[in-house]
Order: sequence, then C-alpha cells, then structure tokens
Amino acid sequence: LDPLNAAVLNAAVNPIGDFDGADDATDAATLETNVIANICLARALKPSLSGGRLVFVGSMAGFVPLPGQAVYSGTKAFIQNWALALREEWRGAVSVGLFAPGGIKTEMTEDLSHMEKHLADVDTVAADLARFIDSDKAMRVPGFGNRISARFSRLVSPATLSKLMRRVYSPD
Repeated sequence: LDPLNAAVLNAAVNPIGDFDGADDATDAATLETNVIANICLARALKPSLSGGRLVFVGSMAGFVPLPGQAVYSGTKAFIQNWALALREEWRGAVSVGLFAPGGIKTEMTEDLSHMEKHLADVDTVAADLARFIDSDKAMRVPGFGNRISARFSRLVSPATLSKLMRRVYSPD
C-alpha cells in the first residue's frame, strides 16, 4: 500500500429504528464500525498517505439529529468533528476532507422507501466524491438541497431539527 495518493474511509452501518428497540450489542457494533474502524484505519494509513488525501464519508446525519437513527446520527456527528479536527492536526502531512452526503439509494436505505424521492442516485454522488478527492477542500456536502439543509442546521436548535426530522422520516 505504500505510498498511497488517496484513501476514502466509508465504513458505516445504520440500524434504523427507535433507540429503545435496539440492544447494546447492535449499538456497540455500530460504534465499532462507524467510529472505531475509521480511527484505526486513519492511524494505520497515515504513513502511507504522506502528501496524499484522506477523505472520510460523513453524512447529513452529522448535521441533523435523526430520531429513529440516534446512534447513527451520533457516530456521524463524531466523524464530522473528528475529521475537521484531524485536518488541522495533520496539515502539511495529509490533506483530510469530509464528504457528507444525504440519503443515497443503496441497500442501507431500503427501509426508507417512503423517502425515495429524497434519496440521491449513487452514481451522481460517486462522481461528486471523485471530484472532491481531487481537491484540497475541507468539506463537501453534495446536492443543492443538502447544502441548504446543512447551512440551515446552523441556524436552528438541534431540538427543533430533531422534531422536524421525526416528521420527515416518519413513514406515516
């Protein structure tokens, strides 16, 4: 693997459902995949990425707390803050970036069929990611609506956003 020009860390699982319906083992596996795996991989890849680019795949869930996806939202908020902090720590050694898409039509979102009109096409998002990898930008939120939502999230309290997202994500 030595040297690498770029790496994209996209490890994530999203067990959809209310927190009370999950169990400790599921939550631990989500944290292990979404947080710990990214930390370990970043540390292991840094020597091979000297002068290269490391991109973490975050999510709009890092900006907006999602009821029914509470643990996932928490892990993506962690990835967002951690990646941007790591960008500063590794400045001059590795270019770190955060790519934060909204929902994408994949196996992970099959249970969100009621939201299909809000899900992005995987090829469109992948093309945007490829362009982001070639840049030195800190963050990219693909999709005009997602960029507006990310900016809006800074103006509204997290509690209000969470109530709004409960209505958006509810299949009823």
